[in-house]
Amino acid sequence: MKYLAFFYETKMAYSSQVSSHYFSIKALPETSIRQKVEELHVTVSPMEELFESRDAFGNRILGGHTLEPHADFQVVVEGKAYVNNKREQGKAGENLALYKRPTSLTEMSDEMKEYVSDSFIPDKMKQEIPDYMPYNAFGIGDYVMKKLYQDFSYESGVTNIKTTAAQAFLGHRGVCQDYAHIMLAFLRFLGYSCRYVTGFMIGEGATHAWIEVYNEEDNLWYGLDPTNNLWIDENYIVLARGRDYKDCIVNKGRFLGLTEETQEITLKVEEIK
Repeated sequence: MKYLAFFYETKMAYSSQVSSHYFSIKALPETSIRQKVEELHVTVSPMEELFESRDAFGNRILGGHTLEPHADFQVVVEGKAYVNNKREQGKAGENLALYKRPTSLTEMSDEMKEYVSDSFIPDKMKQEIPDYMPYNAFGIGDYVMKKLYQDFSYESGVTNIKTTAAQAFLGHRGVCQDYAHIMLAFLRFLGYSCRYVTGFMIGEGATHAWIEVYNEEDNLWYGLDPTNNLWIDENYIVLARGRDYKDCIVNKGRFLGLTEETQEITLKVEEIK
């Protein structure tokens, strides 16, 4: 178990004033079997009304608005949490089929299908998965993650939030969002329920994305980070889960005004000794 302190800040600057700003923030970690949130402080400025709700996936949402004109907008989320290496259990009545279906961001292309047929042959995987790894959703997920990490390159600036798994796969380059979408596409194509996760990672400079795959044998969700070729452990704090990036957007909103927008994100996660 680790005791982690986290500080997340996003600053929005507008070239001219905006008004009637309505926002939705999914950056509120909550206590679960694998993380116990000890402290949580949230500041939103400017802000006239603030409320909390949940989306269809159970994620915490901080919503609100400010009607007055403003040229800057800031969100700060900071706190402390005990994090362990336990896995989340599947919930009774959970719609696992929902996480098997492709989404607009995780549709398989012909090139991706060819890659799967060449790389993820059952007999080959059975031979190459180490003896200490089970041949189930987690073991196969680990195999897919290692292959993706080997063949894909991390590079910022070549994709954006609208880039699909198929588009990122063509260039074999991208960021954590792309790694997660491609891995989701592969595993769903292979018949597994898996979901997109956003959160904080120790040492990261921005929010991070990874995946969880459901293993029917033990009714557990296993977290895998294809960007870093790592199993999710006590270095990660979960914020939100969903089918893909669209279900887990950390900060989104709408406002009135013709303006150019710039965003600056700061994230610091460190272990408290």
